[in-house]
Amino acid sequence: MSLVDQNPDEDLNPEEKQRFYEEARTPVKRLRNEILELRENLLFTDTESDEGNKMSKQLQDLNKKLQSAIQNASKDIFERVNSKGKNLLKVNGKEVFSVDLHGLHINEAKLIANEYILPVLEVARQIMVITGRGAHNQSGLSVLKNSMKEYFESLNLRCENVPKNNGALFVFGRF
Repeated sequence: MSLVDQNPDEDLNPEEKQRFYEEARTPVKRLRNEILELRENLLFTDTESDEGNKMSKQLQDLNKKLQSAIQNASKDIFERVNSKGKNLLKVNGKEVFSVDLHGLHINEAKLIANEYILPVLEVARQIMVITGRGAHNQSGLSVLKNSMKEYFESLNLRCENVPKNNGALFVFGRF
């Protein structure tokens, strides 16, 4: 079950999607802040003392929780934007399988690529990978798109930009 209450059959406009991404990442942000605060406190604590040992253990626990929160957030985001019936798109009159990586961080997107894209690429022959245009990035560039293109090319897969869509690329299987 998703951590963020959202009907997956509902299409979201860009603002709603952004709100959804932010809500899904709220536990991650909270844990990162707790970790930063605890690290700061540890700087002024004798790490050999009982208090220092207790804080170190607490930091380890928070780091484990953070990893779990990151996984949950990326799973929620991925499942929401890739819900049933939304993965077949018409492109130039042809149905093309798509995977939407919007809202994911680069490492999360690579894990999704390994789990969902690469295994079916040879059968599908081509997959449209939707990354977003980078509209919410400070630079205005799609860091995710560029990183995923580099990643697929490092696996000797051919990639092409989707015509008239700056936020997507085609990835072609080896055939």
